[in-house]
Formats: sequence, C-alpha cells, structure tokens
Amino acid sequence: MTKIINITPTPKEYSDTGLFKESAETFTINNTGTQRVTLSDIESDSVLFTAGTFQANVEPSMPINSTLFFVDVNEVVQNTDGSFATTDQGFGSFATTDSSGIPTIGFGLPSISITSPLSGNFELETNQTLNWTSANVTNVNITITGDSGGSKVYSNVDASLGTYTFQLNATDGFIVNEEFSTKIEATIGATSDEVTGLDTIATLTMTTPVLTSGVAGNITGSANCTTVNVYERLSTDVSWDTFKLGVTVIAGAYTASGTVADSGLHDFLVIDADNASAYTQLDDVNVISSVTYYSMSAGITHSLGVIDGVAYSWGSDIYGQLGRATLENNLPLAVDVSGVLSGKTIVSVSAGYVISFALDSDGKVYSWGENYFGQLGDNSTIYRRVVPVAVNVAGVLSGKTIVSISTFWSHCLALDSDGKVYAWGRNDNGQLGDDSTTHRNVPVAVNVAGVLSGKTITKIATGQHHSLALDSDGKVYAWGRGRNGQLGDDTATQRNVPVEVDVSGVLSGKTIIEIAGGIYHSLALDSDGKVYSWGLNDKGQLGDDSTTQRNAPVAVNVAGVLSGKTIEAITALENSSLVIDSDGVAYSWGYNAYGQLGDNSITTRHLPVAVNVAGVLSDKVLTKINGGGDHTLAVDEDDVFYSWGYNYFGQLGNDTQTNEEVPILVDVSEV
Repeated sequence: MTKIINITPTPKEYSDTGLFKESAETFTINNTGTQRVTLSDIESDSVLFTAGTFQANVEPSMPINSTLFFVDVNEVVQNTDGSFATTDQGFGSFATTDSSGIPTIGFGLPSISITSPLSGNFELETNQTLNWTSANVTNVNITITGDSGGSKVYSNVDASLGTYTFQLNATDGFIVNEEFSTKIEATIGATSDEVTGLDTIATLTMTTPVLTSGVAGNITGSANCTTVNVYERLSTDVSWDTFKLGVTVIAGAYTASGTVADSGLHDFLVIDADNASAYTQLDDVNVISSVTYYSMSAGITHSLGVIDGVAYSWGSDIYGQLGRATLENNLPLAVDVSGVLSGKTIVSVSAGYVISFALDSDGKVYSWGENYFGQLGDNSTIYRRVVPVAVNVAGVLSGKTIVSISTFWSHCLALDSDGKVYAWGRNDNGQLGDDSTTHRNVPVAVNVAGVLSGKTITKIATGQHHSLALDSDGKVYAWGRGRNGQLGDDTATQRNVPVEVDVSGVLSGKTIIEIAGGIYHSLALDSDGKVYSWGLNDKGQLGDDSTTQRNAPVAVNVAGVLSGKTIEAITALENSSLVIDSDGVAYSWGYNAYGQLGDNSITTRHLPVAVNVAGVLSDKVLTKINGGGDHTLAVDEDDVFYSWGYNYFGQLGNDTQTNEEVPILVDVSEV
C-alpha cells in the first residue's frame, strides 16, 4: 500500500500519528508549496530524504504504536538583523501498528488554507466573503483584524462550507476604508486552536535566470503578493546577499534587476516582503563570467589568441608550440584543455620563437613548445612539450599572483601583483637579469639590488636576447644583450642586471606608459602619445629616417603620417615597428619583405606609413596590435581579429600559406 503525504503551501504546526503495519510499505510526499521537507528517523535523528518516495520497514520486534519516523516541514524566516534562517513550520509523526491495523493516510489531518481575501480595504457595513479550503476540520473560528485596532471573531462556523459572508462595523472598532486581514482557526469537536490558519501565505515562482557576473540582470517570476525581496549567494555560502529589495508585483508578476558580483553556482531566494514565510528558492544556478577576453600574440612562426577565456593557436607546430595533438594548422584551433588548462579561464597569451605561454584568471602561468633552455619553466629540459604544462611555483613564484607575461624568443618574463619581475629560460646574454648567464628551467627573481631597488614595475617586454621593464614612475629599465644598443643606456654593452634607459636626451621629463621589444631594438610610448626607439636600425625599424644604430632613445619621426597623431599602442616585430593612434588607425615602419607593414607593398620604410584601410579595415577602429617575427596581428573594438605579413607556416590564420601585404580577417570559423 502506498500512502500519500500532502504538504500544502500552508502547512501548520501540529502533530498527528499515522500508522504503519508490520511489513514493508511506502508513501510519497507531495510538496506543493515552497517548503523544505525532510524525513528523519526518530531513534537516530538522521535525515533520510528530502522528497519523493520512502519505504518503511516495520519489524515484528517493534512495539505496537511506537514512533517510527517523522516528517518535518521548514520555512525561511528573516531575522531582525536582515539575515535569514530556516525554522520548523510543521511536523507529523508516524508509528507502528500490528498487521491488522489500517494505516492512516495523510500528513497532519487538520488543515486550512485561506483562498481569499488575504486582506482588504472596504467600506463599513458592506458584505464581504471569506473563502477557504479545509480537510478534516469540523468548525472554524474566523478573526478579522484591522490596522487601526478593529477586531471581529465569528465562532464555530461550519468548516465544510468553505465560505462565509461578513460585515465590518464601527462598533467593532473598524473605520471607513480600513485595511484589514483575515485569519482562521479550526475547531475539532469541542477543542479549538488545534490548527491555526495564518494570514494566507503568498505563492511565488521564480524562472531560472540567465545572469552574467558584474552585469545587471533580471530575476523574474510570479507572486500573488504586493512586494518581494530578492537575495542571492554563492552556493557554497551560508548567508544571503541582497540582490534587490522592494520589488513591486504588477499583475501577478515581478522583475527584479540587480547584479551578481561573482561567477559560478549561486542560490536565489525570493520572499514576500510582508511575510517571510512565503518564499521560493532556486539552487545551483550557474552565473557565467562577465569577463570576455580577446587578445593575441604573434610568435615567429605561429600565433596565439584568446577568445572567451580559451586559448587558440595556429601556424607551425614543429616543436609543439600549438599546444595540441594537431600539427600545423592554418586556422585557429583550441589549445589542449584536457590537462592543466582544464577549467581554467585564460586571460592573455604570449608567443615566442617556438614556445607559447598562457596566463589564467587566477594568476598562474602555463607553457608548451620547445624547451632546450628550460624556457617552459617546468623544472625540466625535456626536448619539447606538445600540450600545456604548469610553470613551476615551488620556488620564487610560490604564493604569487602573476598579472603579465612576455616572451619573444627563448626566455620569458612574468610580472606579479606586487610589481616584481621573474624570469626563466635562455640566459647566455644575461637576459634573465639575475646577475648570471646560467639558463634557468624554473623562475628566478630579477635582481633588485641596483636600479630596481624599491621600484614597482607595471609593464614588461622582451626582445630576442634582452628584457625591458617599466616602473610606476614612468621610467624604463633594460638588461641582457646590448651590442646593438637595444638596452638604450647609451652603450653597446651586455648587462646581466637591470640598468636604466638613458633619460638625458629625448626621454628627459617624459613619462613612459608602454614598452615593446623587437629582435634587436626597443620602443617606448609616453603619456603624450609620442613614440621613441633605440637599438639596431639597419632596416629603418627605429623610424627616425635613418639606418643608424642608436644606443640611446631617439624620437620616431612625426613629420609625415604621424603629424598631430596621439599614439595609444605600440608593438615591435623582428625588424619592424607598428603603432595604433587614438582613432584606431595603424602605422608602421622598418623591414617589409613579407608585407608585414601592411601598406600594400614589400618596400622597407625608414619613416612611418599608414597601414592600408581600403579593405577589411575600412571604418574599423583597432584597439590592440601585436607583432612577432615578420607578421602582425590586430584586434578591433568589436573583438574581430586581423593579420598581415609572412604566412609561410599559416600563422595569419586565413587557411592559406600566402603572404599578405594588406590586412585580412583571421578565420575563426573553427572557434
């Protein structure tokens, strides 16, 4: 036999004994309200289930009429401090009987629920009708209470009628148009108050929301009350946070607009603002991350990109630099996420010679590709890694949150949230800045005993064999190979520890805000939107209308296309340079044998020229630009990817291996 236990939206506080005869029997809980229902074993007080079907086994050794288990109904109530708690609202216990006993079916036999009106605002001496439903109740007492103190009780009304007509009179303390509320008490036989019909509890529903963290969104549903309050919390939390209070219910529906700070699984709670016993709750709603990351990095023979927190790669894979089982590919495909990248949100990437790095939203770094010099930083010199591995955090990176990474060739720099710099990989030119020329297969701290003492670094950049750093005061530092003047300290000397870039000339009084490194030259952008360069200049990559090596910074020529322009972004290729101005237009200079300047030619330029905008860049506003070997990548304000230049390995991502002298769209059809 199956017994049904009905939990209505308004369970009341009472106790009743149901009987189970000897043998295995089942019953089903039907919870038509929003309450939480638990079934507990009396002897062990252990919760057995929350809803559904339960099988009770009564053994012959159990005394007749002994308690077996009980059903407990809970509700959410609001504390005076604004927090919420779950409290008992009703319960029913069940006991054993002998095999001849007939089990009583039902949960708490007496029950009452007011259907209308909950409350009202009516003229005096006008008929009003109260309606209710009841079960196993003989008579009811009806209480009408007014806001100003009026009160009227109608006793011993036949409960089976389900309706009663009444009038409110001044003699009972009511006044014209007074707001009143209704309450019913049941009388069973001669005993009253065994069941109390509380002010009718509103019925609420909630539609599963689609929300994005940090972005305003809506919680919607239905409610037959006037106002609701909405709360949210991480599913792992105990306390509730406010989503929106005082939301007006219109035509039985509500829309609460608010913001959830964090992504992940959340619980949502909607409560009648006037009666915390009426609520509805949704658990484990996934709030997606609002951060959509779009970035890219051009390596020497491959490219990397980030779309929606996922890393993609294309081009040559001879050393595993694409980070997936598929070898060379001319279209962006996702980097392998079956290992260390599982569940990670990638925020930026950096591509080197035949190596790749990725930084996740937790400040951890991952790497793949060639590892001859230990440049993957995983405490090994295994020839190559074809899928990502985690950069070692057992040493100087322990407890650190990395905010930026940079590689150009065979070493990597990382910047932490405290403004400190770390390095690993190839070091034969002192490019790691640790006062040695020893290759490192785990991160080491860049030396801070000299010019970096007390400095907070905000930006980092790398060249082939040199490194750059920018501090919070707008000063630039460099270390590593210097024979081509790329350190900018007015020498051609290798430095194994950081030195300050010369400020006696064009950088005097300037505040630098961006830096970039090419194979043997360096770039800097100041707060006024002007660009400076130093180092090797055999291809005109310094943009000063010469091919003279510069050991100290010089200003990039602004007599031509850069006249009156404010530059906002810079990048350096092997022997070329590119920038974006405040209008989102790109300019370039230097080596151009493969079309990497994007000016519809293969002519090397000693002065800046405009990147071609007659094609896919027509009316587009570029926001990011990055160069690698001899190709360039760019992103516009709509997060569309573009590329141009050398494409022998498919690094332009347009499903060809043809060089492009003007920008083309990166094909993201496989993303």
